[in-house]
Amino acid sequence: MSWKCGECNARENKDEDVVVDAVCHHCGKPLCRKDQRTVAVDEAFADTEFDTGGSREAVHCDTCRKTYHPRTTTAVRQPA
Repeated sequence: MSWKCGECNARENKDEDVVVDAVCHHCGKPLCRKDQRTVAVDEAFADTEFDTGGSREAVHCDTCRKTYHPRTTTAVRQPA
């Protein structure tokens, strides 16, 4: 089964030109690596059982990043 990116509609392929390996933290849209936007400190993880003092990084689509984190500096997630 191959996944399709919810932003650019590209499908994963055998050559790994497109890899869909994350979903948007807010809307759940599957995202390829070029369409992932990370927010380094997502306050949604503050004061929760997930707040372990470690990373609060979350992946977002561009629309949700602009809607929920308009003043946050983001980066395109780099391939592992």
